[in-house]
Amino acid sequence: RRGRPITAREERRRLAYRWLKRGISKAKVARRLEVAYKTVWEWEKRRQTQGPRSWKEAPHPGRPRKLSEKQRKRLQEILLQGALARGYATDLWTLKRVAAVIEAEFGKEYTESGVWHVLRDLGLPAQVPLP
Repeated sequence: RRGRPITAREERRRLAYRWLKRGISKAKVARRLEVAYKTVWEWEKRRQTQGPRSWKEAPHPGRPRKLSEKQRKRLQEILLQGALARGYATDLWTLKRVAAVIEAEFGKEYTESGVWHVLRDLGLPAQVPLP
């Protein structure tokens, strides 16, 4: 049975566990992974109490995302091309425009509030021209 892909956070924890097992200090691991020392300390404590597979994230309760990771990446590519490339008169991406693109491209309906959350998750500003 194939499991879900490993997330970036899980991969960082796996690296941390591997380096700690090799004897690399928590401070050095924290610097290498660009996280706080306390984070590495908590990961190590979790590994000691929960075992070597504790790097895995617990399932998140609630409704699954409407857009898959692949669709989110595609949306980001579309948005970075600019609104002019999608036929709009200005290069301004408004929440309403992004919602229209999501519906046209992926067949998913989003409220403006939902679009705002998607943009935030993608690290993109809302209602400003994108580079």
